[in-house]
This record gives sequence, structure tokens and C-alpha cells, in this order.
Amino acid sequence: MNMDRRHFLSSAMAGLLAGEFSLRRPELTIHRAWSDPSLERRKHYLEILRTLLSPTRTSAGQRMNVQGDKSWEDWQKRTGELPPDFQMMPSSALVPDPLMMLDGKGAITSVGQWERQRQLIRERFEHWILGSMPPRPDNMSATVTDSHVEGDATVRHVALTFGAGGRGTLHLQLVIPGGKGPFAVLLTNHQRGRP
Repeated sequence: MNMDRRHFLSSAMAGLLAGEFSLRRPELTIHRAWSDPSLERRKHYLEILRTLLSPTRTSAGQRMNVQGDKSWEDWQKRTGELPPDFQMMPSSALVPDPLMMLDGKGAITSVGQWERQRQLIRERFEHWILGSMPPRPDNMSATVTDSHVEGDATVRHVALTFGAGGRGTLHLQLVIPGGKGPFAVLLTNHQRGRP
């Protein structure tokens, strides 16, 4: 049975999160006797994902990152990364009330409590969805590599270098509207004319 990612996520994730996922195929059931419960479950979730998801379609020359991975499958094979232990994720059938403190300390009644709530939401989102971010580099430098005018806007190509020995590089385009600002900033890490 093959499903695309959208169908899988919309129809099966709730079951995975609750630890009750089954496709009427014994080899894919979540409930097993685990020697290292979290690690073994994560490996099993990866087996399920590989079975359910259709292979990523790529075209010649396409890559998804600077390491040269052409697909999610390439990235997973190279990194050995496993899905999270969905059984360890907090589960709720309803969306939590944003005005009730996530740490269980009652209703939000002050700006300070809301600031704490925002921080808790962000921490959980990063932990379960985005992953942790590395610290801000302390040796960032920017170099304008090109600047030209398009209509009434100036387009600057900027190279940011950072990290050990300046080995990390990020190329940006900065579009600066003509006229007196302040203006919103639009930064892209790819050529705007590229599909």
C-alpha cells in the first residue's frame, strides 16, 4: 500500500501519536516488546515511513541541500536520522487553550505569564517540529559580491561567512526599494528568477 506524504500525515499521524497505529499488517504494528523502547520504536517508525511513503521523485541536477542529497531518502541514509518517538510526544485530542499555562499553573492573567507561555510554545515547537538550532555564530561577516539596479530597486548579492575558519557560507539577495525608507526587508537564499 503506497500513500503520498500529505495523505499519510493527515490520516495516520493521529494514530501514530497515540501509539495505536496499525495498517492491518502485523509487521507494521507499533505495539511490540522493546529492549530499548524509544530507540527501537523510532527505528520501527522509520520502517513504517519507508513502507508507506512513495519514493521522492527527483530530476537530473536537483538537490535539496549543500551536501548533495537529492531526496529525503538520500538525506536519511547519509545521516542515519530517525523519526521522533511519537509515543513520547504529548497527545491531546483537542487544541490546547492558549490562555491556559502549558506548565499547569492556571490561566494567563498578566503580560509576564503570556511571555512565559510564548517561550513554552516556542520550546515545544522547536523540540517536536523544527529541532534545536545551533547558537548564533560569533564570527559572521558580510561581503557584497554584486550590486545592480532593477527598475527602481537595488539588488545586492551578499555572501555571509561564519563558523570555524569561515567555512560556513550563505548567499543572499537583498532587494532595496528606491525612495526613502524604512522598508520591509526581503532576503532570499536563492536566485529570484529560478523556479
